Amino acid sequence: MSLQNDIHVVPYNGSWAVKPSGSDRTSSVHDTRDEAVAEGRRLALRDHVALVTHGPDGRIVQSLEVEVHRLPERFGELIASADSATEITVTDGGVPRARLLPLAEADIAPAAPQLRILGLHPGSVLWMAEDFDEPLPAEFWLGGDA
Repeated sequence: MSLQNDIHVVPYNGSWAVKPSGSDRTSSVHDTRDEAVAEGRRLALRDHVALVTHGPDGRIVQSLEVEVHRLPERFGELIASADSATEITVTDGGVPRARLLPLAEADIAPAAPQLRILGLHPGSVLWMAEDFDEPLPAEFWLGGDA
């Protein structure tokens, strides 16, 4: 489809606007990008045109919609697309249900082990049984009378 008559979702003064391609006027303004995308999708379906979404920086974000029943056969392709910054929306009967996004590098990198500091909360244990470190009875392990 050409971008001439498409519906665009663009950042607009701290909010998100839906506007037809080539128009200076917005069709609607929304607090969140998801709300604007939902309205843009409705207009695009009504007018039989494509929906083009833009990122916070104004650049066009590649998007792809996949029906939930087609996920297994396209899984490898979708993972590769998520890595290339393509926005993937999973739909069920044309209704958006989920969005696949790549993880940030900080989410992927293993966390450094945390050092434990002895005595960090002195006096925080108010009471401890005298036999807390004794072996558990056989009934505990065997479940019932041993």
